[in-house]
Amino acid sequence: MPKKKAAVRRHHRRKQVRHVPTDPNILNAEDAAKALGVSKWLLLRMARDGEIPGRKVGREWRFHRTTLNKWIAGESEYEALASVIRGKTK
Repeated sequence: MPKKKAAVRRHHRRKQVRHVPTDPNILNAEDAAKALGVSKWLLLRMARDGEIPGRKVGREWRFHRTTLNKWIAGESEYEALASVIRGKTK
């Protein structure tokens, strides 16, 4: 009688799918870092520490282009977000 092979468990990692925002004003971390001229890792640290306006959606960070521009210009995050909500974009 042939020996039975032991069941081998294989753990397959789920392939990470990067979702690209459909709105051109919403940037992922890579695009926001390029736009600001900083490394992705610096941008993520600043976002995590609340130093730069952004939101974490699931496992990924998202940044609004206009909010980042206003943040660079010196407006507070709340002023920048309020103007985006009101539709006052440059």
